[in-house]
Amino acid sequence: MKKVIMLLVVALTSACASTGMYSTPSGSDTATVEVENLLDTGTQEATEGATGWQMPGMAAASRVGVFTVDGDRVDESGGDKTVTLDAGEHTIQLFADDGGMLRFKKFSMTFEEGAEYVIKVMRNDGKKNFRATVANKAAPETVLEEVSF
Repeated sequence: MKKVIMLLVVALTSACASTGMYSTPSGSDTATVEVENLLDTGTQEATEGATGWQMPGMAAASRVGVFTVDGDRVDESGGDKTVTLDAGEHTIQLFADDGGMLRFKKFSMTFEEGAEYVIKVMRNDGKKNFRATVANKAAPETVLEEVSF
C-alpha cells in the first residue's frame, strides 16, 4: 500500500512539473552525476537495538535519486541514481524517500565537460529533513553546492 501511495504522489507531482522524458546526451562534451544515499548511515544500529513490535515494512530501505533534469523526467519508474548531462547549466530535481517521508528539491548548477560529480543525500544534522551536497569526484572534499529539503 505504501508503494502505491508513493507512486501516486510521484505521478501527481510529475504531471505538474515535467514536460516530457529526459533524453540522455552522447558525445565527449558531457558530465556524469551520481547520487549516493547516506540516509541509512547510522540507522542500522538504532533499528537493531530497538525493542518492541515494529510494523512490517517500516524498516524499508530509503531511496534517493535524480527525478528531473531541466523539467524532464529521468525515468518512468521514479528516478535514477546516475545521469549524463551536456556540459553547461542545468536544473536538477532530487527526490528522497525515507520510510514514507518523501521530499523533492530543485537546484541549478553549471556542470563541466568530462567531469564526474557525486551528490550525497543525508539527514540534516539529525532533523527530519534532508541535506544534499554536490562535489566533483576529482575533489570529493570540496563541496560545490549544498541544499536542504
